[in-house]
Amino acid sequence: MKTATVILFLGIAFLATASARTIEFPGLNSTLPKSSLFQGLVSQADGCTCGERRSSRIIGGTAAQSGQFPWRVRVCTGRRGGRSCSSCGASIISEKWILTAAHCFDSYQSGYEVKIFVGSTSSQGTEVSPDRLIIHERYRPLTTFTNSQNDIALLRLAEKLPFDNPSLPLSPVCLPYQYVGKEELGIMIASGWGKTNGTDDGSSARTLQTVELDVISNDDCKKIDRRITKTQVCTNTPKKSVCQGDSGGSIDKVSNELSYAFGVVSYGPRYCDGYGVFTRVSEYITWIEQRTGETFCKP
Repeated sequence: MKTATVILFLGIAFLATASARTIEFPGLNSTLPKSSLFQGLVSQADGCTCGERRSSRIIGGTAAQSGQFPWRVRVCTGRRGGRSCSSCGASIISEKWILTAAHCFDSYQSGYEVKIFVGSTSSQGTEVSPDRLIIHERYRPLTTFTNSQNDIALLRLAEKLPFDNPSLPLSPVCLPYQYVGKEELGIMIASGWGKTNGTDDGSSARTLQTVELDVISNDDCKKIDRRITKTQVCTNTPKKSVCQGDSGGSIDKVSNELSYAFGVVSYGPRYCDGYGVFTRVSEYITWIEQRTGETFCKP
């Protein structure tokens, strides 16, 4: 896995608001059964579950098992009707909403389309489509001289995901409510279909890869990248990292056998050699609740 700089989607209507940059996508393109068509807001708090695995290169990673990361999805963006696309990772957080990185949409332009693949460790899973993209209103892209800030975005699906389908391993990851205001350190788990080596011509994984990474303190991270802020979290693990194509996916904190989306893959060095920077999700839980209008599980 590596941090990726990706592009995005279906050219279409921008909703100019004071609070967020929102893009609407017309039409549906899904292989889900029509019975799962989205029918309004549903609270996720009543009897909900999250962060549960359905089964007992990322750089230095190994292939994931089916159901090991049922919230991990791939976002594929390219010219409509084209044969190639740019990839990002993302995380299911409810039946209708997916969490990802804002920079995955830096190159959005008219004539592009987005495809989202769910429910498989293969890079080609069941295809679903978004009907709305919300980018954080204070998102600032990474440049040579400035740090990326508020690198977080939400995708609303046109159809609800069928969490009760036994043949399709889908379930949401938990949001990190219990880690708000805490600088949690130690081993966390990343997963994605990004490059499996750090070279310019490195190929992306066809099967979902997973790797354990060491989360370090922000003080230690500032010794590597002095631009780091409290809304970010860093990892630094020899010969292991996320890489291009992994952006937008989560790094997960496992506690009591439940997985929490602790960070969203944001950026790292060009050749993915060691450290990675993630958006700290606990700093954005209120923003997520406000933009989605949902109540999420608090296990």
